[in-house]
Amino acid sequence: MIHKLKDLEVLVLDCQATGANPVKGHLLEIAWTTLRATDPVDHAAASVQSHLVALPDDTEIPPRVERITGISSGDMKSAGQSADIWKEILKTPHRVNGANRMDPRPAVIHFSRFESAFLHHLHQQHGPEDEFPFSILCTHEIAKRLLPDLPRRGLRAIAGYFGHGVSEFRRSADHVSATAHIWQRFVPLLAEEQGIDTWEDLEQWLATSSASSRTGRGYPMDPKVRRSLPDAPGVYRMLRNNGDLLYIGKAGSLKKRVNSYFQKRYHHSEHILEMLSQARDIQTTITGSAMEAAILESDLIKRHSPPYNIALRARDRKLWFCSKGFDEPTHEVDKPHLYGPLPGKEIIEAVSSIAILIEDPSGLPLDDETCSKILCVSPAYGPDADTFRAGLEIFTEEYKASFSEIPLARAIPRMGTHLWRQHLADLEQRRQEKDDPADDREMVEEARGEDDVDKDDEPESEGQRDWTPESVSHVLEGIIRSAALSIRRARWYAMLSEATLIWTPKGGEDTVRRAIVFKGGDKVCSRNLGDDEIMDVSPGHRTPFWVRQQHFDIMTFDRMRIVTNELRRLNSESREMTLHLGKKSILGKTALARILPWV
Repeated sequence: MIHKLKDLEVLVLDCQATGANPVKGHLLEIAWTTLRATDPVDHAAASVQSHLVALPDDTEIPPRVERITGISSGDMKSAGQSADIWKEILKTPHRVNGANRMDPRPAVIHFSRFESAFLHHLHQQHGPEDEFPFSILCTHEIAKRLLPDLPRRGLRAIAGYFGHGVSEFRRSADHVSATAHIWQRFVPLLAEEQGIDTWEDLEQWLATSSASSRTGRGYPMDPKVRRSLPDAPGVYRMLRNNGDLLYIGKAGSLKKRVNSYFQKRYHHSEHILEMLSQARDIQTTITGSAMEAAILESDLIKRHSPPYNIALRARDRKLWFCSKGFDEPTHEVDKPHLYGPLPGKEIIEAVSSIAILIEDPSGLPLDDETCSKILCVSPAYGPDADTFRAGLEIFTEEYKASFSEIPLARAIPRMGTHLWRQHLADLEQRRQEKDDPADDREMVEEARGEDDVDKDDEPESEGQRDWTPESVSHVLEGIIRSAALSIRRARWYAMLSEATLIWTPKGGEDTVRRAIVFKGGDKVCSRNLGDDEIMDVSPGHRTPFWVRQQHFDIMTFDRMRIVTNELRRLNSESREMTLHLGKKSILGKTALARILPWV
């Protein structure tokens, strides 16, 4: 019997698992639905069945899998047994088989190599006496042949290419809806472009044809769209063909920046290539300067949270404040706090614990988990308690006098300043020893700690390492150094939040000056200044420090960080700039050059 693709009712299925195959992992979630290519577009989403699958005893969801799926151990309380779920899966194909009069039953999966292994494993567990019940076609293999030059052909890329968004978390129900949407778009394309309109012809085509190797990258965006952009600073927004926002970026030149995405000599990360596989249109906002573009970009990312922006999204980030004893961390600023805003409480708790242990090494129970928490690393990557104690002894021997002579509120900034000065000196020595000036940028970013906005101010990044007492002592030093840096930055951001900045734009006449006024951390005014024109100071320049703290949220915090980074850029380009903190408090180019390495 001939089975027409447009009339065929197919099973669409997706799995999530704790590992790449049944040997290395276990099924975590499975979802499925049935549909015809001619069904309404919302049919699949409305009819999806989804089940969490119970894990074997003593098996936990790996942290990475929990992070990308959003499935927690608490969610698994409602998980079903794989045998019962397998029976439910088979009920649907039995009905499909009756409608199609086709055996084995047609199933459509994106990147089916993954799901097939788990489906065969379920079959061997719960029905080995029968033949495997599915004839599976892979939409990823179809995409490799129908869309050979698309930069990426993963589920998100192909679904987005056809105007269907996929949520950030990898959940089976959402992936089934996306696969169904892809199938409904592929069926008419197969008929129009390849003359394929039956299941048997499609199977034969996939078996006998090979996926074309890319001869180049074919982007869905019309080149006319990007080539017509202005050569001016501003913010751009990448959009799907259905208007969904994909990505927000900034540019000193919109024309040059956007067109750079489509030039072969530029290397792009995987998530950017996935985004470019979907982007069909661009919206832009022209700004008065590259600095204003950077500020606007940060604000818009907070408001819209585009899926392909990694840095600068608000997510669940919170600001913290604490007392001079590095205790009582809080989000509230209903009373004056000596320290804050700080981007995380981990470093507050770490410094408090270090101070307790220096005063009395038995002041805290030092199990492996507590030691890892003090070092701001996951217990999976932390040292054992004995190694930590040995490292603490080295650290205490070196710095106990610093903590005993003066109060903690003064000891931390003083010690942190000493350690930061050493850090800058080490970076300068490395810079002088390097032969390639191009490597300077790497060291500048290391000195700033600004290479990843979401990881900024973390004393150490997680990762497997061989811990020694000396490395423990080194990380403890890094925590104090990071704490002092966070304190300085907090005070600097508070100063900057009520200030006026004047600078000479790049490529402009020497007499052209641009000015921005900040009040409460918001940009309240920006414009070009005329010859010899004097800009008024910020109307909030007399605002007390603790009141300034009240103005800070994540958007304000990142805005002040962006401005600080832009000041570094201006300084590196030897631009003229002045920062007006009050009527008689003005920081010129030289003063700012001295301050910026410290914040």
